[in-house]
Amino acid sequence: FDFDGQIAGTLPNSVRLETEGIDGTHSNDSMQLWQHWNTDRMFSDGNHYAVENQTLSLEAESAMHIFSGQGSDWHVESTETNSSGSGYMTTSADGFDSGNLSTGSRLSWDVEFDSPGLYWIWARLQQHDESSNAIHVGLDGTIQTLGHEGLGVNATGWSWGGSISNQTMNVRASLNVTTPGRHSVDVWVKEGGVDFDRLELTRSQTWIPSSGSPTNYSTVSHRWNDLTLRS
Repeated sequence: FDFDGQIAGTLPNSVRLETEGIDGTHSNDSMQLWQHWNTDRMFSDGNHYAVENQTLSLEAESAMHIFSGQGSDWHVESTETNSSGSGYMTTSADGFDSGNLSTGSRLSWDVEFDSPGLYWIWARLQQHDESSNAIHVGLDGTIQTLGHEGLGVNATGWSWGGSISNQTMNVRASLNVTTPGRHSVDVWVKEGGVDFDRLELTRSQTWIPSSGSPTNYSTVSHRWNDLTLRS
């Protein structure tokens, strides 16, 4: 369409959308962002991640919010080798243990879920001893990994944990999403000193994350920034 001459025309095979954010940031390729917001109008306003193909993959250091709690706060580190992404999150090994309470520091991501149901949890963690090897995971500020030892690992080095340890047995960890739409995915410090590298959510109870090199892991979920057109 010729806006100057008001003459209809043929759309080009490829389109480029240039944008300038209210903070002055310029982008010459925002079509993917435009298509995301206009393909599914159910999305609430605001920056967010989105479940795609029934999976969500989050780097720990990509947390959108960090909330203080008892014990030391989550902070970014990169000293340990073989982490995925640009680093990982950790806290000081100060002896803190929240038990089954949400009193530890919390990481949070705003996430769009396209369907309700159980999402099975896998977390890539590294312990430094038996008193610094566990986290809690939850939804909308409520823990869903209540158990005697939380969600933890016991192996040496980085390893995947997907079970809640208690006094009698290990139970698979999951999030119960009761409604589609925007929710916060939360990760709390259960024991101070644990290293947290990555979080995977999946609707498949039989799916198991790849071990070994982080280059073999699932593609990290995309962060979608808020988009509002202004003249």
